Amino acid sequence: MRGFSTLEMLIAMAILITALSAVAPAAFGTQSMLGAGEMNAAALRKAQALLEKEKSAARKDPRLLHAIPPESDGTYETSVSVSDWQFDPYTTKRITARAAWTDEHKAGRDVVLTALVSDFRHADTGDTCDPFLSGDWAHPRIVSFDLNALVATSSGAYQVSGVDAYRGKLYVTAVRTAYKTDPTFFIFDTADPTHLRLLSALDNDSASALGPAGVAVSGRFAYLANTSRPASAGQLQIFDVSDPSAPSLVKNFPLTGNGGAGASIFYTDGSAYLGLTKNGTNAEFAAVDVHDPARPALRGTYTVGASVEAIYVRNGYAYLATDDPSRELIVLDVSDPSAPIYAGAYDAYDAGFGDGFGRSIYTVGDTLYLGRTYISGAPELYALDISDLASIPDPPLGSSDIGPNNANPYGVYGVIARDYLAFVLTKAGSGGQLRVLDVSDPKNIFSVASSTLPSASGGVSLDCEGNVMYAGSTDASNNGYLSVIGAGP
Repeated sequence: MRGFSTLEMLIAMAILITALSAVAPAAFGTQSMLGAGEMNAAALRKAQALLEKEKSAARKDPRLLHAIPPESDGTYETSVSVSDWQFDPYTTKRITARAAWTDEHKAGRDVVLTALVSDFRHADTGDTCDPFLSGDWAHPRIVSFDLNALVATSSGAYQVSGVDAYRGKLYVTAVRTAYKTDPTFFIFDTADPTHLRLLSALDNDSASALGPAGVAVSGRFAYLANTSRPASAGQLQIFDVSDPSAPSLVKNFPLTGNGGAGASIFYTDGSAYLGLTKNGTNAEFAAVDVHDPARPALRGTYTVGASVEAIYVRNGYAYLATDDPSRELIVLDVSDPSAPIYAGAYDAYDAGFGDGFGRSIYTVGDTLYLGRTYISGAPELYALDISDLASIPDPPLGSSDIGPNNANPYGVYGVIARDYLAFVLTKAGSGGQLRVLDVSDPKNIFSVASSTLPSASGGVSLDCEGNVMYAGSTDASNNGYLSVIGAGP
C-alpha cells in the first residue's frame, strides 16, 4: 500500500509539472502581450496628438499645415506628412501621422493615422498653391517667356499687369498696349509649365488701350480690374472662362459716380473686392456681389483716401496695401460687405528718405506679409502680427531690407508664404528678382536663393499653383515676360 501511494504521488507530480510547463509560457506570453499592448497604446496616443495638432492648425488656416520629418521622441520615432488628396488636390489635403518603434524581438512596429482636411470657407478664393514645400528651393529653376512671342503678334510690347494660376491654367492681363484692339487678356495651358501653350487672347475693352490691372479666377469666371474709367467698359469685368479657348464677356460693371480706375482685385465667397486709384473724394474700395455674375450688385464702398494697390480678404477682413505713405496697410471689417468698417492700419518705418507705398499682401494664420516700395535705408518686407487688428504692433515681428542703399526705389510687388519660406517678387530701377527667404524666425529673415528675372525687368505680379511659382514682369521698354519657377531636383 505504501508503494502504491508513492506511485500515485509520482504520477501526480508529473501531471503537475506538465501542467506548469504548459502554463508558464502562456503566462510569460501574456506579460509580453501586455507590454506590447502598452507600447502600441502609447504610440497611438502620440500619433493622435500629432494629428490633432495639425487638424487644429488647419481649422485656423490650412496653409499652416506642414510636414514634420522623422524625429526621436523617447522610444519612438514620430513624423507627419502632408499630401494632396487625389480627388481634389487643390482644396483638400491628406495628413498622415506616424509613430514607430522597435519591439523586444527587434521587429519594426508603427501606428499610422490619417485624416482629410478641406478649407470649405475659402475654397473658392482661387488659391491653389500647396502650403507645404517639396523639392530643393535653395536651387530654384526658372524658365521665362517673352509674352509678345507667346501670343505671336507683331503689335509690339505687352506690359504684364497681373497673373493668376488656377487649376491648370495661367490667366494673364496686360496694360498700355500699342493699339486699342490689341489683346489684353490671355489664357495659357500649364500642363507642361516649361512650355506654356496659348489657349486664347482677347481684347477686354476695344475703346481703350489701357487694359486690366489684374485678374482673379474662381470656378467658371474670371474677374478683371479694368483700368478703364466708368464711361467706357467699367472698372469690373466678368468673363466666363469655362471654355478657355473661347472666353466670353458676361458683364461690364462700372461703379456709378466713381472716376477711379481699377487697380486691384480679389474674389471670395460670392463677392469681388475691387481696389481703385485715388480720385478726388470717391471711394477707392468696393465690394460687389457677384453670386449672379450676369447681375452684379454694388454692396458697399469705403473711402480710403489713397490708391488700393493690392487686396487680400480672409475671415471677414480685407487687408489693403495702399499708396498712402503713412498707412501702407489698412484693414477693413467686411463681415458685412454692405458696410465696410475701419479696423486698423500700419505705418511702415521711415528712415528719413520719404515713406514708401504698400504694394503687396499675403496672410497665413495670424501673420501678414506686407511688401512696399522704398528708396533705401529701411525694409521693404514686413511680417506683422494681426491677431489684434486694433493695435498692430510696432516694431513688427520681423522685416527684410530687399534693396541696397542707392537712389533706385526697391519694391516688393508680390509675396507668397509657404511653410517656412516666403517667395518675394522684387522690382527696382536696375531690374528684379524672385527671392526665396527663410521666415521661420521672423526676427532673423535671411535669403535662401534668388532667381533673376529676364533682361533687367521688374516683377509686377506673383502667383502659385501646386509647387510651381508664376511671375509676371515688365522691362524698361514695357516688354512683358512670364516666368515659371520650380524647385530644384
